[in-house]
Amino acid sequence: MKLSQSKAQEIAEKPINGDAVLLGRKYESRLRLFTESKFEEEMKTESSWKEFTEFMQKAISTETEKRVTQFIQFPLSVVEITNSLMNDLYKVFNAGNSYFSTKTVEKNGGVKMQELLDRLKISSWIEEKGKEVLKNKPNTIVVIDKDDEGNAYPIAVDNDRLLDFELSKDKTHLEYIAFTHSISTNEDGDEEVRIAVYDEEHYYIFIKDKEGNISQDGTEIAHGIGYCPARLFIREPLNSKAKLNRKAPLAGVLSKIKEWQYFDIYKFYTDHYAPFPVTEMVRNKCNLDDCVDGIVYEVETYFVGTEEKENVKHKNCEICAGLNQVGVGAKIILDPSEEGEPHSAGKFRFISNDVGNLEYLDKKLEKIENYIRNKVVGTDNAITKEAVNEYQIKGSFESKTNILLNIKTNLDELYEWQVKTIGLATVGNKPLEVSANYGTEWYLVSEEELQAKFTKAKEAGLPMEEVELIYLQLIETKYKGNPDKITRLKLINKLNPCPYDTSEGKVSKYEKQIITREELIISERLVTFVNKFEQKNGSINEFGDKLEEDKKIAKIYEQLKTYANEQISNDTSK
Repeated sequence: MKLSQSKAQEIAEKPINGDAVLLGRKYESRLRLFTESKFEEEMKTESSWKEFTEFMQKAISTETEKRVTQFIQFPLSVVEITNSLMNDLYKVFNAGNSYFSTKTVEKNGGVKMQELLDRLKISSWIEEKGKEVLKNKPNTIVVIDKDDEGNAYPIAVDNDRLLDFELSKDKTHLEYIAFTHSISTNEDGDEEVRIAVYDEEHYYIFIKDKEGNISQDGTEIAHGIGYCPARLFIREPLNSKAKLNRKAPLAGVLSKIKEWQYFDIYKFYTDHYAPFPVTEMVRNKCNLDDCVDGIVYEVETYFVGTEEKENVKHKNCEICAGLNQVGVGAKIILDPSEEGEPHSAGKFRFISNDVGNLEYLDKKLEKIENYIRNKVVGTDNAITKEAVNEYQIKGSFESKTNILLNIKTNLDELYEWQVKTIGLATVGNKPLEVSANYGTEWYLVSEEELQAKFTKAKEAGLPMEEVELIYLQLIETKYKGNPDKITRLKLINKLNPCPYDTSEGKVSKYEKQIITREELIISERLVTFVNKFEQKNGSINEFGDKLEEDKKIAKIYEQLKTYANEQISNDTSK
């Protein structure tokens, strides 16, 4: 969509889709409520906090709600659960086989383009902003801007900065965007807000003064991209009617997250009064003469002319007040006998609270949490229990993979769009090939789970190929972020004639003539031999780097055989 400068200024002054922007802010506030550690003063600034407390007022009696509300602790406890879920989803950024490639033509500005991409580090930028987007900023829009020197770079415009927008037909890209670009102080010390309006041809900048008046900044730059340089970070809308709101991972379970938090508050409240027994006793006679069944009546006399009149007022007796209130150390007061004589014979007792309520709340919280985990990351806490069978584990693994694949596909598209748009803004419509793949080899199983799986696989006598697959996954998980260590361990494993056998198992194989004495010694003293090799030849990682891996391993192994035979000779000569 092409906008004239006057139309762009009109949009800056009177946004067309301001209602959708406001709905987006409310939506993201609901997400922040349960995903950020905030104390009470900060929480009250969220529009969604009022919704949260109003439900409690409707769900339980007014007096109980006031009492229960006093037991709300900050930050909200559910934040620990949502942060745990997000950490599982953030694994999408750490696949072992991620790959990014950009091919340009040198004579068409390829060198300049490559230098710019190296400086921008697009994949790192997407990861940094993406974690915020997935957590509680799903309506974030990526905009390709230009600095004062004309260099293109990405910025993340979140819902709070957004003023107006118009979606394209594919509901992902934008026809135009208006947002708060920057805030500065002018020569008079007054705050000036710069409002950006970008369309398919121009960057327009306007100034909003302290009175709210908007004027032209004089900035009208033709960006040469050919389309509005803005794209929604998440392509999938929250629902079929949503103009702006995008589907965050936690959006579909917000009601359950809220329910968990309510029940956690109820449990915390119950935990504080349940240990204290309730006292049941006969009501003592109030010693206030004017009290009648807890009400004090006062008679006021006044005159209308010469006629004397009376006005009867009543109030709760301060002595009797609160006797029937149920709470910590509460009392249940029984009326005395019909004769009016207070007595306690057979009437005084302690009533212990039913612990079944506490058990119910524990089970309720666990059930809700498992539901949330299953919907968001594709698994629940049962995955770590021994009772889970192989098919359940496999199904859970596939479910987690499908969820991450959906996010990964979105990231691939976003990366390619950013690089291509930066290319158009930098070197124009020149040949540019972009490949982005955030990978599929995620660390979905913990080191502890893999270690247990590895041990059981060896004990069960599974084929070496299956044991090896688990071992490789284990070291990649344990040493992720340390590729040199992973490469070294993989090489050592290939040099080992019996990599998964115990010492007893190796000796048994030797006695049965399955392996030679040479192989037995190499396997038992492998680390010592490798260290000896490296003292003379350098790291096994770098040794023979120009050789094919099989030939490289063969050359190293020949030297290890020499060390083993030296030991055999020494043993024989003794």
